[in-house]
Amino acid sequence: MPRPRPTPAIWLAAAAAGLSVSLAAQPPARDQAGQAPAAAGTAVISGSAVAADTGRPLTRVRIIASGNAEISDRLTSGQLQDLEMQLLARLGQMAQRGAGPGALRGGLRLVRSAQTDDQGYYEIRELPPGKYTITASKTGFVDVTFGQRRPPRPGTPLEIADGQQIKNVSFSLPRGSVITGQILDEDGEPIARAAVTVMRYQYQNGQRQLAPAGSDQTDDRGMYRVYDLPPGDYFVSAVSRLLMRPMERFMPAMAPDAEEGALGYAPTFYPGVTTPPDATRVSVALGQELGGVDFQLQLVPMARVSGTVLDADGSPLAGGNVILAPDYAESVARGSSITGRVARDGAFTIDNVPPGRYVLWARSRPNRDEAATFAVHTLAVGGQDLPNLMVTLSPGATVTGSIGFDASTAQPPADLSRFRITMPALDPIPFGGNQNSRVAEDGTFELTGVPAGRRAIRVQNAPVPWSLKSVIVNGRDVTDDPIEVRNAQTITLVQVIFTDRVATLAGSITDQRNEPALGYTVILFSTDSTTWRPQSRTIMAVQPDQTGAYSFRGMPPGAYFLAAVDDVEQGEWYDPTFLQELQPGAVRVTINEGGTTARDLRVDQ
Repeated sequence: MPRPRPTPAIWLAAAAAGLSVSLAAQPPARDQAGQAPAAAGTAVISGSAVAADTGRPLTRVRIIASGNAEISDRLTSGQLQDLEMQLLARLGQMAQRGAGPGALRGGLRLVRSAQTDDQGYYEIRELPPGKYTITASKTGFVDVTFGQRRPPRPGTPLEIADGQQIKNVSFSLPRGSVITGQILDEDGEPIARAAVTVMRYQYQNGQRQLAPAGSDQTDDRGMYRVYDLPPGDYFVSAVSRLLMRPMERFMPAMAPDAEEGALGYAPTFYPGVTTPPDATRVSVALGQELGGVDFQLQLVPMARVSGTVLDADGSPLAGGNVILAPDYAESVARGSSITGRVARDGAFTIDNVPPGRYVLWARSRPNRDEAATFAVHTLAVGGQDLPNLMVTLSPGATVTGSIGFDASTAQPPADLSRFRITMPALDPIPFGGNQNSRVAEDGTFELTGVPAGRRAIRVQNAPVPWSLKSVIVNGRDVTDDPIEVRNAQTITLVQVIFTDRVATLAGSITDQRNEPALGYTVILFSTDSTTWRPQSRTIMAVQPDQTGAYSFRGMPPGAYFLAAVDDVEQGEWYDPTFLQELQPGAVRVTINEGGTTARDLRVDQ
């Protein structure tokens, strides 16, 4: 009896926008004869999933294949138009400012998924050729990526040819780790309904930040249990919305007449401190349940921060947002900020602010055809209210320029609207982190409303064979240097130059038996340590495929270190300390403009 085959869900996503559009619910496009077009691909991936501790087949495990598939020549014009309509509906104004159907070609990311059946078997069919990352996930278990040495490290992508059938892409899912404990008040009594968050450091856009990994709410005993955690180091925090006035603790009847300010529980980190730098790390092994992570919340005087937000013309801002974020290194840890709304008369109020230093961010909510305005203030909050703050917004920066070409053999495209210029923020900010602009057909571009801060100028969707060569601002090469952007500033004469003399570095990584070494990450980084910063063009990392093959493309010419590591966090290669430790065991390579360099690596396993 043939094994039942789960039907894959099919998704196409606009890579630049990071959003997905489902094609599964759409009727298939038909040609003039009324026939549905041929399938997008003929490759097949199949395998199984079992529990790591028992070996028992797992049902309803979601298997996801995601990658940059070679689909541009496999979609009809009608299908591309259907995709554009869906993207426009999803993205609203942002998509309307984007390119037309032709610009979607090559800018799509394919994601297909399936679920395992009762025997733990899955099959994903009709895959176009390309490179795919395969992951497996199920509640109660740690997400696993094919080829990874341990969660949550990078895995091994599969390079798939048209018509190829790859079998035994199988997974052994470990059960998630657990952290449990009890949250207590200042008197050692349990606190119910306290929000508990387990966080860990992750690299986001090259910055090391605290990010939530799981959460729970305490029960009537003050107990919490956070599960489905990968092995690693964590920080546990808790917060309660309970408020009281000083007299309320001793004479409740007198509380309504008390004039003292409210007391409340500050966000507290294990083992009972109020800032992450002072917190104690909690480590769990794979599948471990760690108990006894108990701590008391800190009772502190709460303040009210209030004031008025004025727009750039001096009038009260009618609507908008203010964000109060702790002013320490982990200030952008998701969930650590307090958000308030601006009323129609420009007034805002943020209640229950514990003592500390903060950064106040404010932003307008403009109409569709208007640019946002911004403000940033630093302030210290003690046990007293901070009323009557005056916050004045100013427009973001405007950046204009054009793209050009330093061509050797290739002919520059006639229509340049496929290119997209971006200005990513190099420091964490709560909004406006990655401004982008579509390039006009004549090569000009304009970015408006760019919030202040350190930024880089980068490009997306550059078609083959073009690669970024240099960025010139007012005659100065700033390709690899941060640009200090100020609100209301106008930056003109930006030249973004592309070249068809693209450098490549390729090779393979093998073990002592001359077999492909799986689960490794190959890292390429400049010998010039002054370029070791987040989002640097001189730092690249790739995961070799199932044959051990790897390749880099588009790096600036120069001298580099090349190393293979089997234990690295996603994005850790932007950390200068990590690169410094990697340098002694790395090999040197020289990259020439437009040249192809071959370098194989051998590792001891």
